[in-house]
Amino acid sequence: MSKRLFPELDKLAASSSDIELIRSFLGELNDKGYEFGRWDGATFYPANLELDKVIHKHFDIDLTKVEHERRLVLAQFNTQKE
Repeated sequence: MSKRLFPELDKLAASSSDIELIRSFLGELNDKGYEFGRWDGATFYPANLELDKVIHKHFDIDLTKVEHERRLVLAQFNTQKE
């Protein structure tokens, strides 16, 4: 079996429809005024989550590696054009 050239991009592609579905659902909740956080007595503490990072972490996708692999894809494409 050959090694995959872009494993993070492969994971992202395989999970993209699920990621979009979750992102859409969370966007709807946000539009309706829901917030993530916790209550301590009468005080609410917002979680201040970066939801995109949380979603990708759920799918074990490293966004730093995704960006690196995207740059490699572009570099290979540009090399082949020359």
